[in-house]
Amino acid sequence: MEAQKNSIKRLEKSGFFAKEFLENYEKLSATMDEKLKNGSAVWQVGDLPPFIDSGVNALCNCQDYPEKYWEKLLLSKFEKQGEETAFIWTLDNGFIYKVRAKKENEIWKISYLEGFDKKNSEVEVIE
Repeated sequence: MEAQKNSIKRLEKSGFFAKEFLENYEKLSATMDEKLKNGSAVWQVGDLPPFIDSGVNALCNCQDYPEKYWEKLLLSKFEKQGEETAFIWTLDNGFIYKVRAKKENEIWKISYLEGFDKKNSEVEVIE
């Protein structure tokens, strides 16, 4: 859990993530820790977490990504939803990933990533 706390601190320090996302990430981490400790989940070294049904990395909803993906990443289909703006990011290979962002202190930050949605995970998450 100490490594996880450091991970959350790095995400927070990046300035890219809203408080809502960080709280959700922390709750997911605590639930994973509990399941690993009580034996209801097993995480094999080198495997993706057993908490995600899709078999992909939750941060990108992918297994692999192209070289210099940041040069191919496109944000599109922006839609205001209350205090948030929903959009997708795509790559030139047909990949689509749902994202939401909201303003915190006048700066847009990620509040939701599709890979951390409770519909894609065995772990209950904060909405």
